[in-house]
Amino acid sequence: MIITVRDNGLGLPEKVRAQLLEPYVTTKKKGSGLGLAIVKKIMEDHDGSIEIDDYIDEGVKSGAKAVIVFPRDVSAGDKA
Repeated sequence: MIITVRDNGLGLPEKVRAQLLEPYVTTKKKGSGLGLAIVKKIMEDHDGSIEIDDYIDEGVKSGAKAVIVFPRDVSAGDKA
């Protein structure tokens, strides 16, 4: 299963875009920078993944998007 979430904000900050899923990376004054790193670790531990990037609509940066990929659960009889 794949879930894509997008917003119509400013997009991802250029300075830390490539590191946003790493521990202790934050753009907030009081942020710990652990939230997305924890999500990434949990997804990897369960054979899934998460990707974040700018959302591009008709060639124009129009916000941010996250793509979360959950593995197939073959034990539940998922044949897709």
